[in-house]
This record gives sequence, C-alpha cells and structure tokens, in this order.
Amino acid sequence: MAIDGDLLEQFADLIAREAGLYARSQDRNTLERKIAARMKARGIRDPLDYYRLLQRTALSDGSLTENRAGEWQLLLESLVVTESYFFRDRGQFDLLRNQIFPELISQKLQGQTGQLFSTKPPSLRIWSAGCSTGEEPYSLAILLTQLIRDLERWDIFIVGTDINQVALDKAERGIYSPWSFRSVDRAIQEQYFTPKGDGWELSPQIRKMVNFRPLNLVRDSFPNLEICNMDLILCRNVFIYFQKPTIARILRRFYSSLRSSGSLITAHAEVYGQNLDRFQARVFPQSTVYTRCEGNLAPSLPDKKVEKNDRDLRVPLPVVSIPPPPVRKPIAPRPPTDIASLERARSRFRDGAYLEAIDMALQILARRPHYFEACVLVARSYANLGEYNQATYYCTQALDIDPLSVSCYYLLARIAETKGNLDRAKALFKRIIYLEPNECLAYLELGGIYDREGDRHRARKMQTTARQLLRKLPPETIIDPQQQLIARDLLQQVDRVLSEL
Repeated sequence: MAIDGDLLEQFADLIAREAGLYARSQDRNTLERKIAARMKARGIRDPLDYYRLLQRTALSDGSLTENRAGEWQLLLESLVVTESYFFRDRGQFDLLRNQIFPELISQKLQGQTGQLFSTKPPSLRIWSAGCSTGEEPYSLAILLTQLIRDLERWDIFIVGTDINQVALDKAERGIYSPWSFRSVDRAIQEQYFTPKGDGWELSPQIRKMVNFRPLNLVRDSFPNLEICNMDLILCRNVFIYFQKPTIARILRRFYSSLRSSGSLITAHAEVYGQNLDRFQARVFPQSTVYTRCEGNLAPSLPDKKVEKNDRDLRVPLPVVSIPPPPVRKPIAPRPPTDIASLERARSRFRDGAYLEAIDMALQILARRPHYFEACVLVARSYANLGEYNQATYYCTQALDIDPLSVSCYYLLARIAETKGNLDRAKALFKRIIYLEPNECLAYLELGGIYDREGDRHRARKMQTTARQLLRKLPPETIIDPQQQLIARDLLQQVDRVLSEL
C-alpha cells in the first residue's frame, strides 16, 4: 500500500527525532518499503494507524516501553545496515597497532612510575560506538592481547554500544560466518576462533574483555557512570545516518566522554565540515585522529622575532586572482646515505617519535638544505606536535624547493583552518584546485568552510563539483593514499552532505 507523501514525511521526521536516523529524499522509497513490511508483519492496513503506534510509544525522555522496545527496535533494525567484519579498514587498525595503542600503553605505565606501593592496576577504557554485531570491539580486544604481554595485570574496559539489540545479541554470542573474516589473516582467525557448525566461535578470553550495551547516540544520556573518561572512542560508519546538527551534538558529547588527551577516530570523511576546534587533529598516513584538548589549540610564539619571521615566510596567495604557478625546480639525485637516513626518520615519525624524527631530518637538512622530503617530514612532525608556526616555516621551505607540491598546500590549509584563519585556508584550497583541477578533496574542504561561514550557495557548488568528479571515477579509486579514502565512500558522504544543504 502506497503511503501519502505528507505522511511519509511525518514518518521520516519521527524517526529522525527519536532515533536520529535521517532519511534523505532519495531514501524515501526504501523507507516506504521498510514501513510497509513492518505494517504487514503486524497486520496493520492503514499507514496512519502504524504512525500512531510509533508516535504513542515514542517517549520524549528516550526511555523504552515494552512496545517501543519491540516495534521500534524491529523497525530500526530494518533501517540500519549491520554490515561489519573483523579489522575493517586495515589502515586504521595498523595505526592503532603501531601508534595509538603503544602511546596509550606507555602513558599508562609511566603514570605508575614511582608508585611502588600502589595496588591499582594500569587501565584502558575504550568505547566502540555503533559496534553493530561486535567485530570492531572484538578486533580491538585481539589487538590489545597481542600488544600487552601481562594483560592479566591490566584493568581493560571495552564497551560496544549500538541501537540494534538483535545485532548486540549476535555480538554476545560471538559466532561469525566466514564473511566476517574477509580481511583477517588466517593465523589470527585460527588462533582466536574455533570452527562451530558453518561459522567460527570467538575464544572466551576475548569475549570476556568486551561489554555490550544498547545505546541511542541521539536520545540516550552520555557520558554516564559507565561511559566516561574514555581513552579512545571509535565511531566509524555511523554518522552517515545522521544530519549535520545531530553529528555536531554527538561530537560535543564524545568530547565530554573522553578523558583529557583521549582520542576519537571516525571513518574517513565522516566529519567533513564539522567544527572540531576543541580537538587537535593529528594527521597520520592511515587516518586522522582527533584528540581532546583543553583551551586554545593555537600555540603561543616563543618570541617576537619568531612571530615576525613566521609572517614574513607565509606563501603569498591572493584569494581572487591566482597567478600562474612557478616552474618546478629540478631536484638533484639523493645519495644513498641520505635516502637511508630519511627512511629512518620516517620510521620514527610512524612510531610517533616526532621529536626524534625532527632531529634526524634536520641533520639531513644541515648537509643538504634543499632536500624536499626532509623539509616535509619536519613540517608534518611539528604539525602533529601542535607546533603550527614551525610547521608553517618548514612547509614554506619545502614549497621554495617544489612550488607545485599539492601536499604542502594541504598541510598549510589544514593548519590555517585549525588556527581559525578561514580566509587563508580558502585561498590555499583554491591554489590546490588551480594546480590540480580534479582534486575533489580540495572542493570538499572548501565547501565545508563555506558551510561553516553560512554561505550555503557556494558550499553546494563546491560539493556538487566534487560529486561530479567522484562519479567519473571507479568506486575503488584511492582519492587520498595517506588516509586511504576511496571514491565510493567519499561519494556516499557527499550525497549525504548535499541532501542537507
């Protein structure tokens, strides 16, 4: 039975209000089919009667009646995709393995230094928000088991939350089909799982490390007694269901749920256009990590001389008229010893030892002042330390060597945006587009700034251009090798953003 357009709109508004799930205009046919299926299952003929049932059991305080826990849950289960698998997005899990978790473990152990008579064990608190059927939090547990040898001495709290109770029930059982292991090394699967019927059962050791709780990110209250002071929050492939104001509210509550210096990881491109001023963005090759910071993120300058030098060294970038790009200078061949030294410095950067990476790269620059890659490494290291003035200086030095380096302009633009200089950030993204007209990420970044400024016309224009460029590419095309963004994921994000503009 067809549902009247006005009534369907009321269904969409009710679902958005109660569950935060946003049905775009292009999703309306799917929404109508899902509602019709639930009406048939309940034996309801009139769509208005079904709407009244949902409305009657939708409580303003977000609590669950028996009917709500039944019919609302079944409807939401049909609307939300529960697709997941172990170690999804290997780039982000490599970052967790090699960088984020080692940092956290080291911090926790250092916090016990000198406490010879303390009986309190080191602890880690991790939240997988929107965990679906549990593959993500269980993957985190496996990773920690591999990294912490004396795990029994630690107080590990991992919680997975989701709006879908059926998905959580499956997570509790810990039995998965072969499809959940499509990106898992066979050795890991055989070590932590045992065959059971047509599937694989997770070991009790890993299962007991994870707690599962139902949670509606839009309606339920958090932080709370259990979800608070988190060291790490993962919320990946969840924001695609929400409108921009809803995402902003959830990000503020995530901030409050993190301990000082705790971190948030989202799926690639999910928070484009959001105000993240209260976080410090740490940009890694695999992903961006948003770390909770207190107060102003822009570092103070050591002295007036450095401040003057920093102003003098900024790249002149007119906002309106952009001059022809300079000619790239020929780069002399690098001696093998310098190449090896640079690779060691990069290794320290990947390990998060930014000061060591800077020191090693500066030693190279002392011998060869025009070594482009060394300049870039110093700039990126300073940026990840929050030393944006030094990062700007070395990025400018790199542009003196290679004036056509799009990656340098990206770094400068993100520094400018972090410091609140949106005019400069816009000019830099325009320079990138001038150099690379098909650089869709620059259009997305520029559109996000225009949206923050309230210029919805220009924001839509930038996002529309990005969508046109993405549609011309094969879905698996890698758009940003550093963050492992692919065309399909970005296109989905752009479609959602455009539906809100």
